[in-house]
Formats: sequence, C-alpha cells, structure tokens
Amino acid sequence: MNEIIKSSSPDNLISQAIDKDLSIEKLERLFQLKKDWDDQEAKKAFFTSLAKFQNECPNILKANIANIATHSGSNYSYKYATLSNITKTIQKTLSENGLSYRWEQQENGKICITCIITHQNGHNEKTTISSKIDSSGRKNDVQALASIITYLRRYTLTCALGISTAETDTDAVTISTNIEYIDQKQLHKLRDMLIDTESSEEKFCTYLRISDLEYLPKIQFNKALSALEKKHGGSV
Repeated sequence: MNEIIKSSSPDNLISQAIDKDLSIEKLERLFQLKKDWDDQEAKKAFFTSLAKFQNECPNILKANIANIATHSGSNYSYKYATLSNITKTIQKTLSENGLSYRWEQQENGKICITCIITHQNGHNEKTTISSKIDSSGRKNDVQALASIITYLRRYTLTCALGISTAETDTDAVTISTNIEYIDQKQLHKLRDMLIDTESSEEKFCTYLRISDLEYLPKIQFNKALSALEKKHGGSV
C-alpha cells in the first residue's frame, strides 16, 4: 500500500491500485477521491477564468433610453444596456476564458430565472432571481411577461458574472468623478430589498432622482435603504 501512495494524483493511485489488485471497497474510495479531486480542480479553474474574464471584459455601455408611461399618466425615462448588447459585448471575452451561460425558467405565481455560468472543465455557478410580472408602463400581459423575463435575464447574467454597465456620456462621468457612489455590496443590498418588497427599480430610481441605481451617491444610501425598510414593514 505504501507504494501506491507514492503519487498524489488520483489517476496514478487508481492505476497502481488496479495493478495491486486491491479490493472493490478500496477502489471505490479511490474513485471517490478522484471525483472530489476533479471537482475541486474544476472549481479552481472556474474562478481563475472568471477573474480573468472580469479583468478583460469590455465596458458595457448604456446606449438605450427607456421612456415609461405610468398608470397615472406621468412619464419617466432612464438609460440602460439591452440584454442583446450585453451578450454581444461579453461573448468573445467569455469564450476566450472557457466560460458560457444559459438560463432556466420556472413559473409558480412568480417568474423565476436562473442564470448558469459554466466553465469548460465542468464546474458551474448559479444565480437565481424571481419577481412578479411587471405591469408598469401600461403593458399588456404578453409584454409584461416578456419584460420581466428580459429584465431578470439581464440582471442574473450581470450578477452571476460580477459585472456592471457604464454610462455612454464620458464627459459626464469625468465631471462626476468627485462623487463617491455606493459600492457593490450596497448595490446588491438595495436590489435584494427591491425584490423583497416587489418594487420597481426604475420607479425607485425616479424617486431618488438618479438615472441608475449604480450611480446612487453613497451619502444617500441610508435614505434609500430606510425607504425600502419602511415599505418592508421595518425589517432589514
């Protein structure tokens, strides 16, 4: 048995074990060891590739403007990056790093979208978000369903990959560099609260007088969080 443990590679251990005619029980333990080893190596490769992708990912510009008419007859607008623009921008860099994505969808009173990021070595990570159908903007049922599916796909994809979108107006970005915006942890906290309270992110941005939640000044974070906690009934 000591000769078998000369190599730490599970493949070598199994090969040597077969040569030594070990029992089925010992072979099963070695096969489980190999599986655990392979799973761990695939997980490490996944996160190495994900970090490399995040470093190399091109800026995703918010090139579209949505003009929303509310039930009350008022209007508001905001900039956003379409799902097709996001996927088109990231596809080459994603493939070069051995990563791919897909979605799964379930409906059980709510629309539940799961984005699955998979590495070529087999490991995957999932991000799931659910929401009620968005009937804002005077949408019919089909439009409302398509709207929330697209929104959740866009949101789960960017969350799963750990990326965000950027403004198209570079001059405006330069001018506003003195403003400290909320960090990713605070952004995710607010978005989780929006989902828990079944609130519209677009309407919330209008209430805060910002074009996008990512550009909420850090000084206004507590005000925004308090408003959502109040709607949630006082719970965090």
